[in-house]
This record gives sequence, structure tokens and C-alpha cells, in this order.
Amino acid sequence: MKVMYVIWFEDVEENRESLMYSLAPNLKEMEIEFNIDAHESARHLDSVLRAIEVDLILVDYNLQPVEGGKFEGNLIVTELMKHPHNHNTPIIFHSSNYPASELSKLVPKAENIITYRDWE
Repeated sequence: MKVMYVIWFEDVEENRESLMYSLAPNLKEMEIEFNIDAHESARHLDSVLRAIEVDLILVDYNLQPVEGGKFEGNLIVTELMKHPHNHNTPIIFHSSNYPASELSKLVPKAENIITYRDWE
């Protein structure tokens, strides 16, 4: 069984659970287990930026405000891409409210960034 370290910025726990439930059969078949470090906001972004051994990063567009401000997922993706050790890490930038074509306009152009609309 291969263990993949995943960092996930998602403020709705039900969304994480739903996606993991959907992925479970495929992950089991491929003998992959996710070790997920979940965050509801950008509050812990500094520690995530120092994490070097990450296999996958998932970022929701709409996140909880941090200390009264709004910190959207696209800003997290932009910050992540400022660090060279993230340039080869797959980043999935997703939302249930916006199509992938709109999401792709909000983040840097890079081969490792995938935009995805949940529930399409």
C-alpha cells in the first residue's frame, strides 16, 4: 500500500468526506492510502509552505475568512507556487460554484495546477 501525503484546504468537512467516499474504491484498487492534513482556512499556510514532502495539494476556492478578511483559495495557490518545491507537486484547485474555465483564470499558469468543478 502506497501512502500519499495530501494537504487539503477545504472549509466544509462534508465536502471532504463526500469526495473521499467517491474516491475510496479507486484508491483501494490502486493500493493507495491518503494521509490528509486538512485545513479550513489559510491560517496555517506558513507551515504548509515549509512542508516539502507533499504528494498532492487540494485547494477549495471559497474558504472561511481569516481574522475578518477574505482569503480565497486562489491566493493560497499563488502563494504555494512562489516556492520552488511546490512546482512539481500536483495542485487541484476546485469549487462547487464556479466552472473550471473560470477557476483557471484565477491562478498562475502551470502544468502542475488542475482546475476542477465539484459535482459536474
